Amino acid sequence: MAEIFQNFAMTTLAAPFNIGAAVIVATSNAMFDALPTGSPIGEMRVVLEGPDGLGGVAREIVKVIGRGIDGQSLFLADANQRGFEGTTPRDWPIGTKIYAALTAEALQGLGGGDSFAYAFAST
Repeated sequence: MAEIFQNFAMTTLAAPFNIGAAVIVATSNAMFDALPTGSPIGEMRVVLEGPDGLGGVAREIVKVIGRGIDGQSLFLADANQRGFEGTTPRDWPIGTKIYAALTAEALQGLGGGDSFAYAFAST
């Protein structure tokens, strides 16, 4: 599936996003307008970010394929589209930051796969 990119797309969770879920309910999906409301045309890598409970920051990369006409929903192809690039799926509470990101793996894909090296860093 083609990569979809969007500058400055950012929001927060309006409902918990738990392990096994395939729909993100955001305060607004308006900034993710590069995503279709109909049939998927590609996928966007989205980062969820919040406290890890140990005084640090946790992040999870998920792949989103569309947005709802309700103004809040962001859809994953299925619940397995979570925890990419060395990140771990987890339960996320209301208020968690959500933003579109250009990730290491996405950059590798743009480079044709062999044109440069990359490493995953989950900090």
